[in-house]
Amino acid sequence: MATNKLWAYIAGVVDGEGHLTIAKEYDKRQNKQYYYPYIRVGNTNIPFLTFLKEKTGFGHISSVGVKRKPNHKPAFYWIIGKYSQVQALLEKVIPYLFIKRRLLEFLRIYNEEKRKVLNSINWRGYKGLRGRPHWASYTSRQEEIYNELRGLNKRGRKS
Repeated sequence: MATNKLWAYIAGVVDGEGHLTIAKEYDKRQNKQYYYPYIRVGNTNIPFLTFLKEKTGFGHISSVGVKRKPNHKPAFYWIIGKYSQVQALLEKVIPYLFIKRRLLEFLRIYNEEKRKVLNSINWRGYKGLRGRPHWASYTSRQEEIYNELRGLNKRGRKS
């Protein structure tokens, strides 16, 4: 596992290249929305992203897919979408963050709300959406946090 110095470095990478959000998915069969936090770091250097994945033990590497222009390099993401891994990374990097500290604070509050709901569910025989831990219902506070994060992640000038 990583040292404090490495966690500070990873925090810098997340601050500069990371995207922190709560994703929303809709399950048509159950007619329900599901939310899950995730962290994504983009880069064109796949060995660098592999280094982050191996040092932390979190997430997976995924290609961006379509190149926008012929002279662009292929891009890749280090994606951490598993609830327990997002929570563990938050705890390690938050002391070192500068730019995205507020976003991570919201993710941490969101995860605490989620944990309360997860602990109240009887999980015996429960099959989750694509194997992700999620909950059957969400609180209005979780929806507020989701909307606040969307506002913080918006591009352009803040009005």
